[in-house]
Amino acid sequence: MTEISEYVVDSSAWIEYFDGSEKGKKLKLIIETQRLSTSSIAIAEIVDVSIRRRRTHAAEIQFIENRSTVLLPGPGLCMLAGQLKSEHRKKHPKFGLIDAIHLATAIQQKATLLTTDTDFAGMKNTLVV
Repeated sequence: MTEISEYVVDSSAWIEYFDGSEKGKKLKLIIETQRLSTSSIAIAEIVDVSIRRRRTHAAEIQFIENRSTVLLPGPGLCMLAGQLKSEHRKKHPKFGLIDAIHLATAIQQKATLLTTDTDFAGMKNTLVV
């Protein structure tokens, strides 16, 4: 997919979707019908969670690659992520660098970050389910 995305999906949203949880069911319409992007960092997080849960992940990663554009973080995005982490840590002590990369990806794509992570509650460019 090369079109501009409306949503950047973080790992928490993908995991809930694949789990078929209540939050995942709320995400279903967006994930299955909208233009999506995903940071390659989210793929690493999903694989990590799958391994810890002793589950396979190949089909999930293939679905993500087919359904969304997978984006690699470049230097500009990484600089923005570092700034966002520093800024948001003041109000959200658990806000980590990977969270900042997901948010920076959405900002760079002029998209909305789709997440289930409450650390993003109240932030611009986010939809917390």
